[in-house]
Amino acid sequence: MSFLPVEWAAEHSPVSDPYERLILISLARRANSDGTDAYPSRNTLARSGLCDKSTVTRRLNAMEARGLIREGDQRAAFRIAADFRPKVYDLMIPFSFYSPDQMEKVNQERIDRGLAPLCAKDRPDLGPAPAKKTRADKGTKRPKRAARNPPLSIASEEGGASSTPLLERPCLTEFAPGASSTQVLEAPTPGASSTPTLSFNSVPSTSPDVLANETAPEPSAETKKKIHDRNSTNDQAAPQDESASAAPADELSQEVRQIMTAWSEARMAAGVGPHRRSGALGEFQVSAAALVRSGKSVEWLISVARWMAAEKPAWVGLGEASKAQYAGAPAEPMARSVPRQPVDPCPSHPSLEANGCRHCAADEIVDRQRRELDAQRGIDDESARQALAALIQRGKKPRTVADRSRDAALHQAEEARRQSARRADFLAG
Repeated sequence: MSFLPVEWAAEHSPVSDPYERLILISLARRANSDGTDAYPSRNTLARSGLCDKSTVTRRLNAMEARGLIREGDQRAAFRIAADFRPKVYDLMIPFSFYSPDQMEKVNQERIDRGLAPLCAKDRPDLGPAPAKKTRADKGTKRPKRAARNPPLSIASEEGGASSTPLLERPCLTEFAPGASSTQVLEAPTPGASSTPTLSFNSVPSTSPDVLANETAPEPSAETKKKIHDRNSTNDQAAPQDESASAAPADELSQEVRQIMTAWSEARMAAGVGPHRRSGALGEFQVSAAALVRSGKSVEWLISVARWMAAEKPAWVGLGEASKAQYAGAPAEPMARSVPRQPVDPCPSHPSLEANGCRHCAADEIVDRQRRELDAQRGIDDESARQALAALIQRGKKPRTVADRSRDAALHQAEEARRQSARRADFLAG
């Protein structure tokens, strides 16, 4: 891949629409520096051009007709199976697009690939992009749309159609006291159309006769109970004082009470106030009590509760403390284990007890195996120890110049003896 074809396709190519631009850039990304041997599949070009395969086919044919691309050497895609092999295209990048240095490098690459160098007649300049087609109705005003739901009309008493709409917008300030919102279908007057008129009991009718006939029924006891239950449910869902949902004070331990107090005070200090969620304080109390029973540090839980109030006011339970440490909360203090001192330390291994020292037991096993092996080979421990001591002592004794001269003379004499023996064997053979 070379950046020169991509630059030409993105900045200088005479394309007619954005689809051609994106498809040409996708071809250039997979072409050589001279624009040859680009063979992406139609699916790849459709993904790059944000269109379907039929649009890709039309744009490729249009660009090929204008000379932006042409069919290339189809042998470039011989590695792909014949059933799935895409078409190879060459991008006709003009000769004038390249600078002299760039063209020299491009021609050198072509020579390395066994192709002839490019010249001006091989890549002539391209024509301008085709003009965009204008709409036939450009400059004309759009016709107004008809109303989707035209107002229905009711029949007058004489039998003719009236322009009065069937449904009128109710006036919210004219509700009759105690009126219900039940919809009522009123029968038409004699001689009128058979279409019933729809009215609302909650809005006074414009007809005096209808207004006189309508009465506001008294709601039943069951209806009053339902309204009362609904209002009580809404009151519970509204923000309330967290102390109302808290458990009795005698059921809380001193540690849990301290954590809850610190959380509430921190929320007040941060300006967020009580939690809006119903039962938030009770949930916080349960989580704090569970953590205290599990052995967590009370000071650490208080610091996490204050951090939650200031940084994460939407959190409710302290059960989030495990993941809060990754969000910047104070880390849980780690209890340091005190090493247990051995009662009767081993003389060879002071960190372990003398009774049952595993290192001493392992050394004893190794010594026993070594003694058994020496006994099989007939080696005496005392004689081996003496020979080893003599060898160490001889190695510690410093060598003098006379010792080095004597060793060199002995080495030369031994070498001369070996050469004489080899010569004698050669003459005898």
